[in-house]
Amino acid sequence: MTTDRQRLIDLARKEKGASGQDFRWAELVEIDLRQADLRGINLMYANLKRASLLNANLKEANLQFADLRGAFLKYTNLYKASLMIADLEGAWLYKANMEASNLEAADLTSANMEGVLLKGADLRTSNLKKANLQYADLRDAFIIHADLSGADLSNAILNGADFSDAILEGTILPPDWKSKVSKY
Repeated sequence: MTTDRQRLIDLARKEKGASGQDFRWAELVEIDLRQADLRGINLMYANLKRASLLNANLKEANLQFADLRGAFLKYTNLYKASLMIADLEGAWLYKANMEASNLEAADLTSANMEGVLLKGADLRTSNLKKANLQYADLRDAFIIHADLSGADLSNAILNGADFSDAILEGTILPPDWKSKVSKY
């Protein structure tokens, strides 16, 4: 009997990839899916702790409630992905494309998000405590009620972002941030 883990690895190697496949609740701890085509995949509730998804394509993937603690998502395409209530604590998201993604109530504590593209992303009520968001592009992002305590947003692009009721205690922000955002 083939496990979810082996089935996903096999599909990721095929020309069509694992696009649109259903892997809800799958146990995929430390799986290596570098450069895998996972567009539209359903990984809801999946355990992807410390998974390697370097340069993988997760465009429009469903990662709601997924456990991605310590996952390696450098250069990963998460365009329009749903990561609602996902756990990304300590994840490495360097220069990931998360444009228009839904990260509502996600836990991004201590995540390395340097240079990440979050244009138009929904980060409402997300936990971004101590996250590294240096050089991140947060244009038109919704950061309403998010906790950014101790986060570093040095050199971040904040034009049009909505920081309404966000917690900003100890947050490092660009000097002119208030003139750039739509609300704070």
